[in-house]
Amino acid sequence: MIIRSANKKMRYLGTLTTFMGAGLIANPVAADVIAETQNNSPQNSSSATTLDLNGQTAGKQEFVTFITVQPNTLVRVIFNATGAVRGNFSARLNAAILIDPNGPQGPVQCSLSTSGTSGTSGTGGTSGTSGTSGTSGTSGTSGTSGTSGTSGTSGTVGLSGTSGTSGTSGTSGNLEGVFVSGNGTPNILDGLVGATKQCAYIVPTTGVHRVSVRVTPTPANQWQIDDLSLVVDR
Repeated sequence: MIIRSANKKMRYLGTLTTFMGAGLIANPVAADVIAETQNNSPQNSSSATTLDLNGQTAGKQEFVTFITVQPNTLVRVIFNATGAVRGNFSARLNAAILIDPNGPQGPVQCSLSTSGTSGTSGTGGTSGTSGTSGTSGTSGTSGTSGTSGTSGTSGTVGLSGTSGTSGTSGTSGNLEGVFVSGNGTPNILDGLVGATKQCAYIVPTTGVHRVSVRVTPTPANQWQIDDLSLVVDR
């Protein structure tokens, strides 16, 4: 196409630039989803349970499979659900994402939990000071029957040592495993909230792998999980 007018040529170039820029913006880098599932049916229990990830009508499976074609592939797992646990504010429902890579290794937890730090040692007490020795009595003078010498004075009692200070307690590991906690109503299961847990894991082998989610109430108490979804991407 030949554009003879300078004004038309400028308008054409401006439109072309805008179109190309819009094309670049419309194609951002995105993750490659390699597995996904959902289950909109409520699940209830009062003990540790591996969740049904796809519902009764879809097979009621406790795992989802995904495939990698390169060893040491980095994947991300995103688990989302509404949940509640009966109990006081200290009650909690832990959720562990488990990945079973192809091969003999077996399931491993996809987790970033850290261990608690050790407490510091107590300082030792100081030693008591020694008592001073008593002075000797003087000898009696000679005579027909000499007078008795005076008794020596008693030594002072040594001071007791001070007690050592107690060591500080070690800090507990983080609560990375907690999915939802109690809301202060120990006799009622209510207060469903939305929560998300995600983790990254390097899959050591190629082939077909499994991922599952296991929840554990602490202490044992009634809980509910509903409207869950799980996505694996890379």
